[in-house]
Amino acid sequence: MPQNIALTNGKVLTLREIPEGYKIEYIASRTNGEYFYVVHTPCSSVAHGDQSTSYYDSFRLHVGSLEEMREAKVEEVCRWRNGGTTEIAYRLEDQFGQLCFPSLHSKTEQPSNTFQGRTLKLIRLVQGRDF
Repeated sequence: MPQNIALTNGKVLTLREIPEGYKIEYIASRTNGEYFYVVHTPCSSVAHGDQSTSYYDSFRLHVGSLEEMREAKVEEVCRWRNGGTTEIAYRLEDQFGQLCFPSLHSKTEQPSNTFQGRTLKLIRLVQGRDF
């Protein structure tokens, strides 16, 4: 079911591929119209008593234009204790990449994506705590 999301730039984004039961953690974009959105299930493994998985195992990453999103395989999620800087290692079409979403406490750092040896700054549009 499509979901309308109010963005930090005042626009509204309609996402069509959010899996049922998942919530938005981050949305960012490049200036060329490529979007990155990260979703996860809002419950932790501790609440389920499952020690074989972690809270971050439920993170899913989708990349692409609004018309055509592809799911990337999330390999690892690391959230720092500096207020929430999050790094997400992923694989898309057999290429490895890494997203970095700085802590909300950082007023100067921008999200970034490193893919195919290039690091590009992203525009932060939504972070889960914005809701």
